[in-house]
Amino acid sequence: MTFNGRSKILAFLGFIPLTVVLISCGGEVSQGDVGAPVEGTAELPKASAPVPTRTEPPTPTPVVDPTPDKVISQGQVSKEPEVALPTYTPLPTYTPVPSPEPTEVVTVTPSPVNTVSATHTSTPVPSPEPTEVATATPSPVSTVVPTKTPSPPGTGKTVASKKTGTGKTVASKKIEVRTNPSPWPPITEAHWLDIQGLNELVYPNSQDPLITLLKLISSKQSDDSKEAQKVKVVPGDPVPDWMLGYPYAVKIPIDYSKSSRDYPLVVYLHGGQSTLPEQNNSFMDQFYMPRQDPYILVGPTKVGWEWDAEKISDVIQDVRANLRVDDDRIYLTGVSMGGRGSYIVAAALPDLFAALMPLSSHHGPYSYVKLASMVKHLPIWTSHGDQDAISSYDVATEMVAALEKLAADVTFQPVPGGGHGGWDTIYRDQDTFDWLLSHKKNP
Repeated sequence: MTFNGRSKILAFLGFIPLTVVLISCGGEVSQGDVGAPVEGTAELPKASAPVPTRTEPPTPTPVVDPTPDKVISQGQVSKEPEVALPTYTPLPTYTPVPSPEPTEVVTVTPSPVNTVSATHTSTPVPSPEPTEVATATPSPVSTVVPTKTPSPPGTGKTVASKKTGTGKTVASKKIEVRTNPSPWPPITEAHWLDIQGLNELVYPNSQDPLITLLKLISSKQSDDSKEAQKVKVVPGDPVPDWMLGYPYAVKIPIDYSKSSRDYPLVVYLHGGQSTLPEQNNSFMDQFYMPRQDPYILVGPTKVGWEWDAEKISDVIQDVRANLRVDDDRIYLTGVSMGGRGSYIVAAALPDLFAALMPLSSHHGPYSYVKLASMVKHLPIWTSHGDQDAISSYDVATEMVAALEKLAADVTFQPVPGGGHGGWDTIYRDQDTFDWLLSHKKNP
């Protein structure tokens, strides 16, 4: 091989490493690594100065707070739940409180009737202290003195009473009168006085309202009202509230304390099974009151269906024992069950009232027409709507016909198109009360 041939081979072999080096350097530059300097390129940036767009992290997206025009950073958002968590975590604060015992709820019921019910149906009836005091230490008010003759007005009539094993004073089979074991509140004129005490007395002849209700909804009317409904009182058993006497409200005329006269007494019997004393008083406030001849107004409240003559008798005698009452001018009126109650009570107490005014008298559980002969001696003013869907208009007209047949002094005021109501209009009417107050038992 010649020298020229060797030179060419050596030159070619030396060119290969150089080519590899140059290819390697060129590859690195072609990859876009602007951070690696290359000799001979003075305008390239230095490696110590990185390009911001390549090295800085992405800018976080701002989060908008629900509050308008307020932007918060992502770091703030991540911290806010940690602050809000304690507000919603204390679950024990929402634990419901157990409801009070049912007996406590009934006890605080404002109605005196319901309070009596709760007291005497839950526990055995204890012996009342006033009764024991009256037995040991007699007083003018609570002394029980046997008598058969009416007492003078304002003093009251009392008779001997019986006792049961429960300790409650009990009415005898005859209509006798017991004294109120509780004292009256101070007398206030032209305001309602709430009289308690008689509702501590037990009347074993009382009618069970459940039995009466069954008779009321039955298609058959009973021939008798009371004998089949007596309930025996067993010593030690709880006494139901319907076996107790009537609490009542009394309204005394203005200037009662400035006068020495005896006043007429009007007794009103409400309808239905029971009513709240406040509602009863509000209705009676509408009654016409003559200025020249004012009267004492009394409204007992019951929890049974039928009105009891024994209990009404005790109410009247309790009023007579504490107020000046004209015994010849005691009147009885009522609506619906109180209308029929006026016939029932007057028939059992034939010598007590001067006149009756029953309105829209209810026909059940038995017809009151058979009582006509027992009240024929009394002046009677009655009214009934001919469209009454609650109390029978036909029974009312039948009663009027029976009274007229017995030559009774009866005035019937039918109400054409009238339903079960409209009584406030009658009680506000001056002529109606003028008729009632004009009658005297012994003129």
